[in-house]
Amino acid sequence: MILIITMFLVIFVTNVVINVNTISEEKISHVAMYHGNKWNNVCGNSGNSGFLNACIGEDLQLRKRVEVEYTCVSGILYFSRVYGVLFDRNFAVFVFRGDLCDAVIVIDLRRGIVTYFEESSVALSSISVSGGYLIVSDDPLSWTLLCVDMGSGRVVWRKFGFGDLGMVGDPVVCDGVVYYAFCSGDVYAFSVCNGSVIGHVDIGSPVYVTPAVVNGTIYVGDILGNVYRIENWTVNRIFKARGGILGRVMVVGGRIFVYDGLGYVYCIDDSGELHWVRRLDGFITGIYWSNVGIIVNIERINCICSCILSVLDGSIVREYNATRIQVVGDYMMTRSKLINLITGSIIESSSIAKDFEFGAINMDMLLLFNITRRTMIIETPEIPIGIPIVTLKVIVYDIIHEAYIDDTPRRVELSPGAFSTIKFDIMYKGTVTLDYINVSVKAHPPVKIEKLKVYRDGIYLTILADSLALDLETLMTVNVTFKLVNGEKISYLIPVKVKIYEPTPLIGYILGFEIVLAYMIATKVKWT
Repeated sequence: MILIITMFLVIFVTNVVINVNTISEEKISHVAMYHGNKWNNVCGNSGNSGFLNACIGEDLQLRKRVEVEYTCVSGILYFSRVYGVLFDRNFAVFVFRGDLCDAVIVIDLRRGIVTYFEESSVALSSISVSGGYLIVSDDPLSWTLLCVDMGSGRVVWRKFGFGDLGMVGDPVVCDGVVYYAFCSGDVYAFSVCNGSVIGHVDIGSPVYVTPAVVNGTIYVGDILGNVYRIENWTVNRIFKARGGILGRVMVVGGRIFVYDGLGYVYCIDDSGELHWVRRLDGFITGIYWSNVGIIVNIERINCICSCILSVLDGSIVREYNATRIQVVGDYMMTRSKLINLITGSIIESSSIAKDFEFGAINMDMLLLFNITRRTMIIETPEIPIGIPIVTLKVIVYDIIHEAYIDDTPRRVELSPGAFSTIKFDIMYKGTVTLDYINVSVKAHPPVKIEKLKVYRDGIYLTILADSLALDLETLMTVNVTFKLVNGEKISYLIPVKVKIYEPTPLIGYILGFEIVLAYMIATKVKWT
């Protein structure tokens, strides 16, 4: 009797921690989508670097952060279009492209002011932002590279005469170092602080791509179709494509993705082993990483579209008609649409701010902008003079971070010896990047925890009632803690009442017979 009472006082605790650093490969399909720091060693160009760990939920929750209006007299802006918008911390960088000249505007989103504005009579061939610095090639003919402090608008340093054939790709900023591959085949690393040369190597053939940098190792491709790994400034050729490598090199999760001028997309590993190759119809103009696959931008004779390729085998998952795009997490953004790549749902820019179009998105913020152009006529004694006036309006929204669980108290009824599985739904709002989910369950006998599994959509708890259980009620508690990568923790305590039915008379007779039999064996009682 004392033994039975002691058994009923024991508390069984089952604890499961899902952590991205220890996650096994077979569970990637369930949880890797919202575990960002599995990919945080990736450095690409400014359009993707740092955004790979974002996963935006279906219900996009926004809160207006700042609204900026900037008016200026500019013929360049009047006759040019917005080529791209880049985010970096509290700065937004607008790049304008025209037929004859370009311009760049830097807006401080905290103070709501323009800190840097440059008009160039030649093409701004490449731009990147990181760590509060703007890296821009303002004159590809003279091979000029400069670094601007976006907070003050001050030019920190300027470099001339690197490379013999100019620049095509974008600079890559990683850990305070600017990496640049010049058309001549020279690959340089400069210090962001003062522009001093940290390293240099010549691969010996023209380069027209943006390199990728992972933990100090540089991956780059040339016009001959070679893919190189540069480690400690030692060049190793690891792969040969069918056509010249263009655009950018992308490295995610140990896989290297490149494309060539013949329309082929390749997936290789660090040793150069080919995992798959896919031929696409059209001219490839860009490649991006998303949570649902590799997104490839393609120009065709009659349209511009985007293809989603499976990471596993390169098969085509889906196609969209889209021009200028930006990809982050589950979303692909065009000028007027924000497309959820998992559900297919679409958010129109006009539904957020009328007459505005999407400019940029990252895991924290969404930017929309509107440009109006007008000509102010000034009467002079000779002839009227038209002054081009351009007004840029910018609205930035914070994307609300939230991961939550259905914490409604539960009640479960089951008979002795029976199983029951309880699901606790996990839901997301805004950008959710989790470090881990911790689930702890406490249960009193005669209830036993049989299984506890954590997936993206919820927690599955299977319990078992002891076969000798009597008619009773007991209380279980389920403790769930979400930890976001920014350190924020969200905890829930969910009570679960478990009622075990009274055994039927037949079961009672059988149990009674078993108890009597056990007693007779223990006391050596013989049948007479």
